[in-house]
Amino acid sequence: MIDVPPADASTATRPDPNDGSPTDTLGEDAPGPAASIAPPHRPSHWRGLTWPRQAWWVEIIVIVFGYALYEVVQGAAPWRHGAAFQNAARLIRFERWARIDVELTVNGFVNAHTPLALVTGYFYDSLHYLITPSVLLWLFLRHPAVYGRWRSALIVASVGSLAVFYLWPLAPPRMAWLGMIDTLAVHHIFGSVESHSASALVNDFAAMPSLHVGWALWCAAAVAGTLRAAWRHLVWLYPVLTTFVVMGTGNHYLLDGVGGAVAIGLGLALTARPARPARPARPN
Repeated sequence: MIDVPPADASTATRPDPNDGSPTDTLGEDAPGPAASIAPPHRPSHWRGLTWPRQAWWVEIIVIVFGYALYEVVQGAAPWRHGAAFQNAARLIRFERWARIDVELTVNGFVNAHTPLALVTGYFYDSLHYLITPSVLLWLFLRHPAVYGRWRSALIVASVGSLAVFYLWPLAPPRMAWLGMIDTLAVHHIFGSVESHSASALVNDFAAMPSLHVGWALWCAAAVAGTLRAAWRHLVWLYPVLTTFVVMGTGNHYLLDGVGGAVAIGLGLALTARPARPARPARPN
């Protein structure tokens, strides 16, 4: 008895239409390696509210234009002076009732030490605009597979925050809380003035949520969620320090920071993870 090896997929046969005899499929009709094994490809479609990584110049245009539009929209929010101070009074009363009204204590401690006040002032007015785009660039260059999801979450959270600015104006502590010191104005941080309204793009009543805290949390979550090194958990110090800074400068309430965390949490929840690249097809 002779053992016959099983037929290989590359030598499969099909009937000849002329005489019914089997005909070898090798030749021009046989699928070559390029046809039988599909190369992996990056997903190019949207999934949920996540859209995939684009060419570098497209990403720059989207981010720069989007941030400029964000500044214009939040600056153009209705100037409802009375509602902003009424909401501030309600929030302060609630924090006092809940015994979490720590803002005045933190602000007083910061401004009692001039070096600390200067550090917090420059921290508030600079790192927010440096670290967030740096993390975006790092994700784009070093971790393109997850870039789309993290970028989309940041944009969704920021757009949602614009709606809150419109619907619930809130005067910051430096304007609404008796005894609160405006650290940036007192120490002339980057030429700040007391009104903080030298630019038409500034909305003094966009305190809730705090995107200083929200974006800091996004940076920490993106780095900690992408890396596997043990030191990655140290990045959570950044949002903690940012929360201290926004209260120490008199720009946000503690609950504004909570609002920023909620905004980022919703952004992450509403952006699905991008589809994985298709696996190479196995030959039959």
